[in-house]
Amino acid sequence: MHHITVVVCFLLIKSSMPLSQPAGCNYKDGLFTCGFKTSIPLNAVGFDPRPQRLVINDVNGPITGSSFTNFAQVNTSTFDPNYASSLTIVCVAGGSAVLSLYNSSFEGMGFYQDVRIMNCQFNSVPPGAFTNLGTVNLLSLEGGTIDNLDVNAFLGVNIKKDTTIPNPRGEFALSNTKLAQGGLSRGVLDPFTEASVLTLNNCRIRVIDLALFSKMKYLTRISLDNNPFTYVGNNIFSGLESLRRISMDNVPWRCSCAALWFLQFAADKGIDLQGDMMCSFPKEYDRRRITTYQTKECGAVVACPAGLMPMSGICLTWLQILSFSITFFSFTVVVACVAFILKNRRDICKKLPTKTPVKSVNGHRAAPRRVTPYI
Repeated sequence: MHHITVVVCFLLIKSSMPLSQPAGCNYKDGLFTCGFKTSIPLNAVGFDPRPQRLVINDVNGPITGSSFTNFAQVNTSTFDPNYASSLTIVCVAGGSAVLSLYNSSFEGMGFYQDVRIMNCQFNSVPPGAFTNLGTVNLLSLEGGTIDNLDVNAFLGVNIKKDTTIPNPRGEFALSNTKLAQGGLSRGVLDPFTEASVLTLNNCRIRVIDLALFSKMKYLTRISLDNNPFTYVGNNIFSGLESLRRISMDNVPWRCSCAALWFLQFAADKGIDLQGDMMCSFPKEYDRRRITTYQTKECGAVVACPAGLMPMSGICLTWLQILSFSITFFSFTVVVACVAFILKNRRDICKKLPTKTPVKSVNGHRAAPRRVTPYI
């Protein structure tokens, strides 16, 4: 029995160790982590098992066609179905690392389903920089800065929800990234015609082009949180028939009846509006809800952010509605109880016998009769 235990432990330890790994790479629990300076150029032949989940750390420099070799030969049939195949590029901490991409970058790496690039500074992102990725479940750029994003930077990339993996997303995400241009050029998102989720959070977007989402007909969710734009163009979400949720938290709205057109649009389309949406202008409505402005200046509130419900022209949380309902119910019960007590008291009084005093002929109460004692 002791020998069997030893053998099992040996096999478990062996299964957690790679048969081979390139110089500068570490392996743990199915994840290869490689250093940019010590492992690039990286040859896929040096991995056993195959690099299903790969992280490149401390990146500071170019990724060209020669940075990754023989990745087109990777046998994906041996991949663990419990995980998506993923590629993560992490630049040197501090935000000063520059990542340069070319249309030859990521050659042969189209089998990766989730691709993340984190904390990198881009002087420019050229046309076709991601074209070799092909179709991905997730493309995420998080942190860092982008000084110039070419309108064709994502040409050749298709984002589509992959239902064969544990976390199907179909998402393009740009989060906490400083866009020097103050927005995204018209047409830059046009290649993502099959994307389901679009996240553009905290990207210094000051203006949103009216046609930015026009080709993304399958979007179900859009998130535009923590950006400095003050309005969205009329009907910017038109044609997105699958859209069910829009989040615009912490946006400094310049409130006017015309600018809040999207409240009616969301109500008509059954779209949840999420986020703590406040006016920044006019001054008397600064930091007050846009629904308050809508109610007082434009008529009844027609739509409320997700989690709130319209009631008597204002938006209330479910907890507030429940509290009001309990209060109203309690008041009704008290009134009913008081009415019931008064009715019963009246009925009881009616049933009690009454004594009629005996009166004399002249109307005065007759003196009580004297009983003559027996002698």
